[in-house]
Amino acid sequence: MKHFLLMMLAAWCFASPGQAEVYKVPLHKLATVSSVDLRCTEGSYEIAVPVPERWNVAKALLTLDYVNSTSMINDRSQLIIMMNGRPLGQIRLDRKTPTGRKQLEVPGELLRPGYNALIIQAVQHYAAECEQVCAPNLWTTVNLFDSSLELVYELKPVPLRLSALSDFLFDPRIMPQGNVHIIAGALSSDTATMAAISASGIARKFDYRKTLFTVSRELLAGVAGASVERRPEGRWLDPGEVILRIAGPYRAFGLYETALIGTQ
Repeated sequence: MKHFLLMMLAAWCFASPGQAEVYKVPLHKLATVSSVDLRCTEGSYEIAVPVPERWNVAKALLTLDYVNSTSMINDRSQLIIMMNGRPLGQIRLDRKTPTGRKQLEVPGELLRPGYNALIIQAVQHYAAECEQVCAPNLWTTVNLFDSSLELVYELKPVPLRLSALSDFLFDPRIMPQGNVHIIAGALSSDTATMAAISASGIARKFDYRKTLFTVSRELLAGVAGASVERRPEGRWLDPGEVILRIAGPYRAFGLYETALIGTQ
C-alpha cells in the first residue's frame, strides 16, 4: 500500500483570536418553534443558548417581540427574563399596549461555554382577587421568529495539542455551523475511504448537526494552519509523531490542528 497522509483542518470561526465578532441568531432557531404561548397566572419557557468552548462572550443583546391579552392588569402582570437564574429585567404587560418589543442587555459573564438557560416567565392577572388560575384571557405570546439574541465575542487561541480536536474544535455548539476541510495527500480509493471515515467520525463529534465538509490536496488559501510533514532525512513520521509548521498571520480561522491517520 502506498504511503498516504490525511490531515484534518477545522475551519469555522471567521476571525483571528482577539478580534471581536458579532453573531445574531433568531430565537426560533434555538427553540425549534416559531412562538411560545404563556398561559395561566404563571407560565414559563426555557431556551438553551449554546456557547462554544472557543468563544469568549463579551456581551449580548436580547430582543423580545410579544403580544399579551387586553385583559391584563398592568401593575400585577409582567414578563421576567432570566439567564442562568439571574434576572435580566422585567416587562410590564399592559392592556392598553398589548404588543411590544423590548431589548435587554446580557452581561458576558452570564454566557459561559456550554448550554445556558434563557427563561421567559410570565406572571399574569386579570383581577385583583377571585380570578381563575387558568382563565382563557390569561395569555402572552412571545414571537420567537422576530425575537433574537446578538452575541459579541472573541475567539480564544487554539491549544497546540491534538486533544483539543475533540472538545475545543469539534464542538457541536459552534454557530451557525461547523466547517471542516479535509486534506488528502494522494488521490486514491484508500484515501477517499479514509476521508469518508474521518468525515463520519467528525460528524458524530458535532452531534450530527449541520456541518459543511470540503476536500482537497492543499491548504486553503489565506488559512493559518499546521501540517504534518516528512522528516528532513526523508522518512515518514512514526505514529504519534507530529511536526507543526505554523503559517500566518491571516485574517481568518485562527489556528488549526492536524491528525496523522496512517502511513505504510
